[in-house]
Amino acid sequence: MNEMKEMKHKQMLQESMETEVLAEQTKKVEKESKPKKKMWGEFDEPDTRPEPQFESYAVEQTVNSRERVLLREEFVQEMYSSFLDGRDEEIDYNSIDNNDQYDDLQQISQDAEDKYFDDELNDVNNLEEHMKLVEEYGKKPSSDGLETCDPLDVFMQQIKNKIDD
Repeated sequence: MNEMKEMKHKQMLQESMETEVLAEQTKKVEKESKPKKKMWGEFDEPDTRPEPQFESYAVEQTVNSRERVLLREEFVQEMYSSFLDGRDEEIDYNSIDNNDQYDDLQQISQDAEDKYFDDELNDVNNLEEHMKLVEEYGKKPSSDGLETCDPLDVFMQQIKNKIDD
């Protein structure tokens, strides 16, 4: 039993030493790979890197009318989506959101109307009765004696008959 403990202890020591050696090698490689930070006055060596050469674009590129229209549309679309996404830093979005002059009154009215009718409870009995009446109207012959399949036509004919009476 002691031999096993001794052997385990030796293996652990060996592994820890290997880990330390590996860590030291890693630190050494990191130090060598990092560029040395230069302080003021430590520029003894001249900078030998070549200056970047920029190509001159003296040749004027012309844009035809189709490309100009396409570029304009792309620009307008980008500006529009930038505005809607809230990426324009110069714009005070709160003043726009809270200004009643910019509200679409027709849309607000439609939304209120939709909400009113959505909140209205549909009575199942009334709906079933309505469907029965629609089926009956579809089966009744019209005043011409011809069978009509469309319940809407039958309904419109009945309205017309009531108005004429």
